[in-house]
Amino acid sequence: MQWGPMRVLPIVLLALWVSSVAIAIRRLHDRGKSGWWVLVFIFVPGLLQGIGSRLGDPLPMMILSVAGLAVSIWALVELGFLRGTQGDNAYGPDPLRGA
Repeated sequence: MQWGPMRVLPIVLLALWVSSVAIAIRRLHDRGKSGWWVLVFIFVPGLLQGIGSRLGDPLPMMILSVAGLAVSIWALVELGFLRGTQGDNAYGPDPLRGA
């Protein structure tokens, strides 16, 4: 049995997905929020777009697609640009305070 790229790719993608979710949860904890918010950031944009595409009417499809995009932008800002809580929070000490 050979391990070609098509057999290794799903394993690599799964490892990347798991690490991305773990990093997002860690970042949410740094912001003082529950890690369960990652479910909103992962599933809601796709769910809204899927519902919109099944409706068939262009206006609701566009509205739901824009709403999904808004959730994705919110996730990007929340996880990528905003500073964590200053000082300790319920999830541990401030990592920027120094060791």
